[in-house]
Amino acid sequence: MPQYNVPQEFDSEEKVIGGSLSLRQFVYLVIIAVIDLGGLLFVLFNPVGISFSVLLTITLSVIIPVSVIGLALAFFEHPEYGRLDKLLVSYIRYKRNGKYYR
Repeated sequence: MPQYNVPQEFDSEEKVIGGSLSLRQFVYLVIIAVIDLGGLLFVLFNPVGISFSVLLTITLSVIIPVSVIGLALAFFEHPEYGRLDKLLVSYIRYKRNGKYYR
């Protein structure tokens, strides 16, 4: 019967995109890119008919916080509590159900 080497360290996610990004991180980056591109195309084509500078200011005030939150969800990992997205899901479950926090 063949023997296989099993890695002993299971603390990190498997890096499948270029050896440096996990699939979860890649999905977050794609979502951020789509939102940012949509916002910039909205500014360039200006379907609402207001001035360019006002539209750019409003769009950037939405795009920048969304991008920062998305990047934090993709890359931030607290040394004690783990990934931020997992922590956020656990917090929402705790608040919704009032049960234990894991």
